Amino acid sequence: MAGVLDVRRGDGTFVTDLRPDRPVRAIGSFLDLANDTGLDEMLECRKVIEPSATALAATRIDAATLDALHQRIERMRTLHDPEELVREDLAFHADTVAATGNRTLESLLSSVTRQTARARIWRALIKSDVLAWTHEQHLDIYRALRAHDSLAAFTAANRHVNDVHAWVRDRLDAVRDRA
Repeated sequence: MAGVLDVRRGDGTFVTDLRPDRPVRAIGSFLDLANDTGLDEMLECRKVIEPSATALAATRIDAATLDALHQRIERMRTLHDPEELVREDLAFHADTVAATGNRTLESLLSSVTRQTARARIWRALIKSDVLAWTHEQHLDIYRALRAHDSLAAFTAANRHVNDVHAWVRDRLDAVRDRA
């Protein structure tokens, strides 16, 4: 299930490769299947992983990736459909983490963001200023990446992820209190 063994009937069992992203992807699949991990925990995982990955990306990102990120931010500013906005947002963060060159980090973040996408769409539907807010925070991350400033990149990503988490947690707490 983790994808590291290849069973060939009549020939035997062989190790495929042990790239670190394979078992991490399998763990993400198990999380998808089990679905017993709460949204709050997934957002906490994002808070741990994403700011550090963004800081690492600041030290490794190239000019072409920076240009692509800037184009993505500008495209996000023109969107009004919450699902499209979140899709671009997810791609922005995935592209940022991909700039680290670390496939394990990419797989971890991908597993976490799949679990949080619906909550982010919900937020985009409800929060009136989400477009301007998202644009400004992504620009802050982008500026830090362009400056290759890992501390500023960590700080900007941390603020962005914390703001999303706090907003979602407040809404979930309000729903729980009513129930």
